Amino acid sequence: MPASRDSLGEVTDRALEVLRVLATGDTYQEAADALFVSVSTVRWHVDHAYHALEVHNLQQALLAAGIVTIAPAAGTGATAKGPGRKSHP
Repeated sequence: MPASRDSLGEVTDRALEVLRVLATGDTYQEAADALFVSVSTVRWHVDHAYHALEVHNLQQALLAAGIVTIAPAAGTGATAKGPGRKSHP
């Protein structure tokens, strides 16, 4: 069940920041390094966001928080729109 807009207010700014970093395709370790925190801190913020948004995975959290959206792609069905996935060598 998608989270209501009211529940977005319960997500901390830091948790939203962590979700934005993860939306780029970073691993938890890469997000921790970028944000100068431990991996367990990243996990704590993600868990907090999941609970506040009433979701069960990262994709649902990104959608519920408005970090990515779903829009129909021309002639192919729906695709996610938002921060691009990082390319890793």
